[in-house]
Amino acid sequence: MDLGRVARLACWPLALAVGLVDLALAALGPTASTGATILAVAAGWAAAATGLLQWARRPAGRTGALLAAAGMLWLLESWNTPAIGSPAGFAVGLVSYAAAPPLLAHAVLTFPDEPLSRAERVGVGLAYAASTVLLGLLPALVFDPEAQGCARCPANPLRIADLPQVYADLNVAGLWLGLLWAPLLILVLALQLARRTRALVNVKAPLAAAAVGYLGLVAWQHQRGLGAGFLGNDLRTGRAVALAAVAAGIWWTVLRARQVRTATARLIIELSQAPAAGTLRDLLAAMLGDPTLQLAYPRSSGGFVDAAGRPVAIDSGPGTARAITPLRAPGRSVAVLTHRAGLLADPALADEIAAGCLLVLENERLQAELNAHLIDLRDSRARIAEAADSERRRLERDLHDVAQQQLAALLMFTGLARTRSASPVLERVEQELHQAAEELRTLARGIFPALLADDGLAAAVESLAEHAPVRIVALPSARFRPAVETTAYFVIAHAVPQHGTLTVQAVQRDGRLIIDLAGAGPVPEVPDRIAVLDGQLSSTGPGQIRVELPCGS
Repeated sequence: MDLGRVARLACWPLALAVGLVDLALAALGPTASTGATILAVAAGWAAAATGLLQWARRPAGRTGALLAAAGMLWLLESWNTPAIGSPAGFAVGLVSYAAAPPLLAHAVLTFPDEPLSRAERVGVGLAYAASTVLLGLLPALVFDPEAQGCARCPANPLRIADLPQVYADLNVAGLWLGLLWAPLLILVLALQLARRTRALVNVKAPLAAAAVGYLGLVAWQHQRGLGAGFLGNDLRTGRAVALAAVAAGIWWTVLRARQVRTATARLIIELSQAPAAGTLRDLLAAMLGDPTLQLAYPRSSGGFVDAAGRPVAIDSGPGTARAITPLRAPGRSVAVLTHRAGLLADPALADEIAAGCLLVLENERLQAELNAHLIDLRDSRARIAEAADSERRRLERDLHDVAQQQLAALLMFTGLARTRSASPVLERVEQELHQAAEELRTLARGIFPALLADDGLAAAVESLAEHAPVRIVALPSARFRPAVETTAYFVIAHAVPQHGTLTVQAVQRDGRLIIDLAGAGPVPEVPDRIAVLDGQLSSTGPGQIRVELPCGS
């Protein structure tokens, strides 16, 4: 059973009943002002209802419960009167007649569900002690209505002794403390706003202004009470107006949340017409007025990625001008917004965005996770290709620097030996060594042509054309990234047919290297290599191949 929900439901009829009793007491009082009483009861009902609704919206927060309690105790304030006629009701009025202001100040300081600082806890604690203990409970224990001259008052069931002087001293102490804690809480509230971001100040300013007015009237009420020796019920109309203004300040935030909900609904309609990756971020940035806003999704393997699956660095903290706001679904975080500090200081804004965009967020999160896996796969393939190219270059260098050099030395010694002897065996050996050296050079060029790394694609293909049936129509003279040059070269080399001539025409256009091959043979190894670079392979007919590689220039 949800005890909080049961308590909220029970408070509705209780607040209504207490307000009706207040109206009845006003009708019985000889000097009652019906208009002032109606205003006071309406303010109490407004505060209680606003607190209960806020409590229902944020059950885990304290603001709603505190404001509802303040509204209830405001209504009970009128029970401290002989007209109540009931000893139990009279005792409730004696204890609680000064308790509403601390609860109201506590609710405003915690809004929107913020923890209190140490100074704020001290101020609120002093207010509770002065109002509920020094002006409420302790005087009620030593107050005898009849002995104090209130013949019409009901008996005080809380009285344990009749100590008029102690009663008077407790009231004076409570009134003096009221002159201390009420201005102190006004100062604390001002300091709290000064430390907050502009966005939170904009949200809380109407509420804070109403609370300052209310606490100012409370301080004035305590000052006037010092002359009478007890806290009177004067300034009630002004305090009622201020109490109603506090409730209106809470509703101001609800209205702003509704505006965000409406804007989010329009955003979802726009998303249904433009579902491309990154669209949600662009629309949120436009809606919130922060072009630097960044939307990131958590990965199951750790870290964050954007809608396209690219890694995102989350950078925020006291030393930065950025802040992070999680967008939550029940029990988990769906995404995070990195934005200008203070933009979403009001939690209601982020909650409304998350609720309105949940389906779109979930869809884009899954797409981002898939895109991230694809990027990981492409990067892995690129690393494998790069490692293979590095190994090819190493093998080519080893063949050139070791095997070919050894063969060259052997040929030189064989040639010297032939000059001293006309042996046909040495002549045959020399021929075999020349053939082996040529085959070794061909093998080295096939593994990785040294010209490709030293002089670029054009030189390497021209060298290939000297030993293979390749006709060159056009080749770019510019140098490209090693991965692009290597891929382009091996595409051409693998496309050389067993019979016929391969025609090569390559141009650089719009940041892409475009290679057209005519008379090409089968190239089963080529597509995977091209895919590593996000290139494109297409065929326009038998032996007609076009390859497009992003070359970054």
